[in-house]
Amino acid sequence: MFFLGVPADSVWDLFGVYWVVWCLKNGYDGLFRTLGGNLKTFLSNLDFLHSVYMKTMYSNMTVPQFRVEDIDEKHLRLHYYSSRRNLHGVVSGKHAPR
Repeated sequence: MFFLGVPADSVWDLFGVYWVVWCLKNGYDGLFRTLGGNLKTFLSNLDFLHSVYMKTMYSNMTVPQFRVEDIDEKHLRLHYYSSRRNLHGVVSGKHAPR
């Protein structure tokens, strides 16, 4: 599937980046910090964010599920499960340590 000649996965990937930046610039950084002090803890708490916080605001929302897998000391794999089609691109990406 394409949007304006761009693969849908690329559009969703860019939207995922935009969404995180938007949240950080619009006061949700504190909420993000409460989900964990490091990347693995934060990702491990995404179920809580969606099933409690987001579900409270959007009661009809079909929430996704996330599982974090250790690949090795420096790499994680985030598993994303959802009955909503074609949204996997929103959660794809790489984290580069600073």
